[in-house]
Amino acid sequence: MRFFIHAHGAIESVFDANGLEFSSEEQAVNEIVATLREYVEELQRKGEPVPFQRVDIVDEDGELVHSFSSAECFASDHWLPVSKEPKH
Repeated sequence: MRFFIHAHGAIESVFDANGLEFSSEEQAVNEIVATLREYVEELQRKGEPVPFQRVDIVDEDGELVHSFSSAECFASDHWLPVSKEPKH
């Protein structure tokens, strides 16, 4: 299954055109969040701002799988997605 990561900032959004392959939705969310946490930790060590406010994970059919704010994702070790949209 292919999933796409769309990052939304205050001024602009970056849309993933290529996506990444994962065996399941759960694996996609877990691995994407882990990678983003590492990225944000590195930015914080450098004293740089986080360039996004929200991240959406979208499946290969274009359906929103998970959406979460950077603050909620990185504020605790036990993150919860902001929303999960039902597939149509």
